[in-house]
Amino acid sequence: MKRPLTQKGFTLIELLIAMVLLLVGFLAILTVHWASARNGTFSRKMTTAAILNQQALEQLGTLSYNDNTLLSPTNGSFVGYNESNITSGGFTRQIKIDEDTVKKVKTITVLITWQDGNTTKTRTLQMIKRPDY
Repeated sequence: MKRPLTQKGFTLIELLIAMVLLLVGFLAILTVHWASARNGTFSRKMTTAAILNQQALEQLGTLSYNDNTLLSPTNGSFVGYNESNITSGGFTRQIKIDEDTVKKVKTITVLITWQDGNTTKTRTLQMIKRPDY
């Protein structure tokens, strides 16, 4: 009487299916990791832009209403307001000063611009300056 053959191990088909399942799992993990790294970079750049905006507003806010920097309104146009350390990081900072002579206030707008791949990103903050502050 013949004894039935007992197989030990996996067939080639079973190994191929297992490899495909592992590959799908690794690709899912890689996709999540890539998206996380990209979002982290975007968040870091947005935070840097916010810090640069706030720094410029604080510097301009300490000036008196009649300071030379604030005396010449830019008439709706942005002008450069850079330091060497921010242009090296890929950011440019511009300011716009609009004066309302009736209300006696100056609106100071700070615009930060940077490149994110092929897209230009911006972040803008404004401050209103009165003569008595």
